[in-house]
Amino acid sequence: MARVNANAWVPEEYGSEVLQTVNANSAVEALARKVAMTSDTMKTPRLGSLNVEVIQKGEVYPEDQPVMDNVLLDAVKFGDRVIIAEEDLDDAKVDVVTALQNEWAVAYSRKLDNACLGTTAAANGDTVPFESVYRAVSQGAAGNLIQTGGAVTYADLSSVLGAAEGGDYYSDADTVVIAHTKF
Repeated sequence: MARVNANAWVPEEYGSEVLQTVNANSAVEALARKVAMTSDTMKTPRLGSLNVEVIQKGEVYPEDQPVMDNVLLDAVKFGDRVIIAEEDLDDAKVDVVTALQNEWAVAYSRKLDNACLGTTAAANGDTVPFESVYRAVSQGAAGNLIQTGGAVTYADLSSVLGAAEGGDYYSDADTVVIAHTKF
């Protein structure tokens, strides 16, 4: 079995097939704000809501005081290593490297989305790399607690989306719904 020396590999380009596969399969990678990490942990600013006022002609513009806070980001590395037999590399019928890269991209996408959005366990830095959105809103922190009284139905989902659409911050153009595939 041949071992591949990856010391001279270059990073993936932004338009590569692997990155396109990740973006197509991961809601987090496709939609989340990208922040370049320069250290293991980093604070990034988060802007609170702004208000818009109706102003009569000749009136002084009111002053809004948006709330600025920070989100603490913690860098986590995802990866794995695949050993490919020389016979597989020489097979002209299948591009085994590209096939494996795309399989890895799909597996990474699932693991990242589950870690970011749907993990119920507490972060441990290993099998649970960080606290998911689901855990954050289901543990009662800051008065947030989600529970269902049984199986979630289409009517339940429609009711939640209806409430969101009627809210002050709803914007159809900026709305993204991330849901389990059964919905």
